[in-house]
Amino acid sequence: MKLTKRITITLDEETLKWLDRKIENKTFHNYQHAIEKLLTEKIEETRFRHFNCYEDHVTIFDEVLNRLVNIYNKDGILSCDYHQRENCDHVRFAYTLKEIQKAVEEGKIKRLPFRF
Repeated sequence: MKLTKRITITLDEETLKWLDRKIENKTFHNYQHAIEKLLTEKIEETRFRHFNCYEDHVTIFDEVLNRLVNIYNKDGILSCDYHQRENCDHVRFAYTLKEIQKAVEEGKIKRLPFRF
């Protein structure tokens, strides 16, 4: 990971006690690891939003990239236009959409195992 900016934060006593317990229990290695992990999880929770669904693709908004990303149905296989592949987080999110789940049930889209 490339360090882009060093910051200083102030946390309240209860939060620090909680973090200390988590570090002691080996949930986190240290404060930096804890904060990076918790922020990453929060970002992932809200990273993608369904934008629109079309005949041949769905469009989602990626908060991290700050852009729309199209996921195309190519011969029954979902493929990310941004990454030019079938096994990225955009495709994984697309499979959670009700329109895609319905297409999988109808046999219009294949459910592929992800290779991460």
